[in-house]
Amino acid sequence: MLCNKELISHPPVFIRQLGFKEYPFFFCGYSLWLVVAVLNTSSFVDVFGHNNFLYYVSVLLFLFQEFIFIKYITLIDVLFAACLCFFNIQTYLIGHEDLLAFSILLYCGRRVSFKCIAKCTILIQSVVSFIVISSSLIGFIPSTVNVRDNGVIRYSLGFSYVTYPSYVFLNIVLLWLYIRKASVTYIELSVFTFLNSALLIITNARNACGLIFFALFWAVILKLYSKYTFPLLVKRLFVYSFSFFAFAYTVIVVLYLYFRENIVLQIINKFFSSRLDYSSFAIKHFGVPIIGGYSKNLVDNGLTLDSSYFRLVYDHGLIFMLTVIILYTLLMKKATEDNDNWLILALFIIASHSVFDAQLISFQHNTFLFLLATVIPGSNNELLNSHLLTAYRRPKHMSPTSDDLLGL
Repeated sequence: MLCNKELISHPPVFIRQLGFKEYPFFFCGYSLWLVVAVLNTSSFVDVFGHNNFLYYVSVLLFLFQEFIFIKYITLIDVLFAACLCFFNIQTYLIGHEDLLAFSILLYCGRRVSFKCIAKCTILIQSVVSFIVISSSLIGFIPSTVNVRDNGVIRYSLGFSYVTYPSYVFLNIVLLWLYIRKASVTYIELSVFTFLNSALLIITNARNACGLIFFALFWAVILKLYSKYTFPLLVKRLFVYSFSFFAFAYTVIVVLYLYFRENIVLQIINKFFSSRLDYSSFAIKHFGVPIIGGYSKNLVDNGLTLDSSYFRLVYDHGLIFMLTVIILYTLLMKKATEDNDNWLILALFIIASHSVFDAQLISFQHNTFLFLLATVIPGSNNELLNSHLLTAYRRPKHMSPTSDDLLGL
C-alpha cells in the first residue's frame, strides 16, 4: 500500500455512498448471506440442514470486494477495523458468542448506499419469506405450534419460532417506509395493515405486530405533515431513546429482583411475558459481565434473555452494549439534526422493540445497523480522512478521482 500525495492534498469532505454497480461483490455476498440467515431461522433446516458453508462463500465475496475493488482506505477505516477486532477478541477469549458476522457486515458495508442495501433486503426477505410460508402451507416443511397460557394457538408459518416472521416483516415495513417516506401511498399502507393483521391473528406476535401498527399509524401522520419539525425538547428525548429504554428496563429488573412480591411489578412482569424473571435471575446468579460476556451460553442452559439490552451484556459484555447504544444515540442525533422524521420513527421503534426482543445487532432483523458506520466518532475529521492509502496496482477505472473523494 502506498500513500497517494495527490489524494492527501485533496482530503474528502465525505465519502460517497456507492451502489450495485460499484460494489457488485458486496451485494452478491450480502444477498447470499441474507438468504441463508433467513432460511436458518425457518424449518428448512430440518430438511436441508443449516448450510453454513454458504456463509463462508459470502465472506470470500466480501473479502474479494475489500481487497480488489476498494479504491482507498483511510486511517479511520483502520481504527474502525481495530475496534471491531478488539470486541471479537475479548468475546472469543472470555465470552461464548462470536461477533464475526456483525463485524464483517458492518465494516464491509461502511461505504455502500443504504438505500441500495434496503432495496436489496426488502426484495430478498420478501421472496424468501414467501417461499418459507408457502412451503409450510403445502406441507413441504413443518410449522411449529405454540400455545399461550390463555389457550391462544400460535403458528410459526414455517419459521423456527412463532415470532420470527413478525421480526422479518417489521424490518421490511420500516425499510419500505424509510425509502418511500412521504411518497408512500395509502394503498401501500393498507396492504401492510392487512398483512400485519393476518400475521397477528396467525402468530399472535403482539410485540412486533403492535409496533408495525404503530409505525403505519405514524406513517399516515408524517405523510400528512411531511415538513413538520419536532420541537427541540422532543428531539432531545428522541436522541436518548435507546439509553432511556435500556436504563428503564434495567431499573425495573433490579426493582423486581428485590421486590418481586409487589403487585405492580408482578403486573409488569406479566405484561413482559415473565422477562423480568429471567433477567433478574441472570443478575442474581451471573452478575454483570463487563467485557466479553458470560463464558457460557445461557440459552443453552435454559435461561432465555429476550431483551436485546440484557442479551448484549451477557453475550458480549457491558462495554460492547454501551458502545452500541452510543452509536445508536449518535445516529438518532444525526437524524434529528437532519429532520429525518422517517429515520427517527424507525430508530425509535427499534429502541422500544429491543426491550422485548433480541434483534438489536441482528442484521437479518435490523438492516438499519448498517447506518451505524456513518456516525463513527472521528469519521468527519480531516486529519483521519486525509491519510489515504491506495493499492499499488489498481485497474484504471477503479482509481479514485478527486470527484469520488468529494462525493460529486
